[in-house]
Amino acid sequence: MTLYETREGDTIDFGAVDVDVLGPPEPYLESEARNENSIVLKLTHGETSFLLSGNAEDN
Repeated sequence: MTLYETREGDTIDFGAVDVDVLGPPEPYLESEARNENSIVLKLTHGETSFLLSGNAEDN
């Protein structure tokens, strides 16, 4: 298994599926805002895309 440490702006290529990392921010947020450090991924395959928002809130 491959583990990836990612930050906002990273991209990961999984063959026919492109993964854009939209969160967490760099640097990580501290204090009460730290829940905004959740991972957010946009997966795209051809004309279809999915947004996986982890535990992100309303930004």
